[in-house]
Amino acid sequence: MAIAKNVKLGRGVKIPFPDLVNLYGCTLGANVFVGPFVEIQKGVRIGNSSRISSHTFLCEGVVVGKKVFIAHGVMFINDKFADAKGKKWKLRKTYIEDGVRIGSNATVLPVR
Repeated sequence: MAIAKNVKLGRGVKIPFPDLVNLYGCTLGANVFVGPFVEIQKGVRIGNSSRISSHTFLCEGVVVGKKVFIAHGVMFINDKFADAKGKKWKLRKTYIEDGVRIGSNATVLPVR
């Protein structure tokens, strides 16, 4: 686990356990907090003063607004139940607006 060199970190970002996260190709705004055992994939954007709690997974296509609280164990999904028949997969984006609170162990499907 690591913070890749292509991650953009805003001023005042707090990652207390940098060896226990997996961040690559994402952008974190100013004063964002990221807890341990979090994965944030390429293209994800997190707005200023948001908090990402431990054991959370943010996949490609997720955009998080400002002052958002994401509790422990939240999983984001970027498809709509793709089947196993080999049909072409399409990334679906998820937009979380400013000030939203998401509770522990929620699974968030693609929404706007």
